[in-house]
Amino acid sequence: MVMVNISLEPPLRISAPRALDLDPEDYPSLVMEACESLAEAGCRFRMGGFGQDDWGLDVGYDLSSVVEQLPDLLAALRAGTKAELDMYTQGVERSLVFDPRGNLVVIRCFSQTSWVPMPDEVVQKRFEIVAMLEKLARAFGEAIAIADPAIGRLRPFDLWRKGIV
Repeated sequence: MVMVNISLEPPLRISAPRALDLDPEDYPSLVMEACESLAEAGCRFRMGGFGQDDWGLDVGYDLSSVVEQLPDLLAALRAGTKAELDMYTQGVERSLVFDPRGNLVVIRCFSQTSWVPMPDEVVQKRFEIVAMLEKLARAFGEAIAIADPAIGRLRPFDLWRKGIV
């Protein structure tokens, strides 16, 4: 049984071309631009768990906050070290702390709003969490290649699309 779920549905259409001067070295800006393109293209981002199946997140801002942290989160989980995913957007304002313990990961949810996670802690297999996050990265790479090919050709999105996460 999956306790925490994160997914991205592909775009419905190609977004309007963005006439932007993108700096391939500025990962946070690339992610923000990519997420704006994905939002315009009709992608859907879902995340749920801790008693709420769908957190009602948006692609333009909420997905951006997750993808900005995705490489570090994956690296920590693969290394078996503790990591945090900060869902800092207004209205969401919660964080997930991933604490690997061998083949398992204890995930604690902390809310800074009136929403109360039920339960506030779940345990999942580490390989399942890593696989879910790798699938999110691949889906992101595939989606941005469709929605905005100029951004989709940039690293790391081009590698993610190929399954190199």
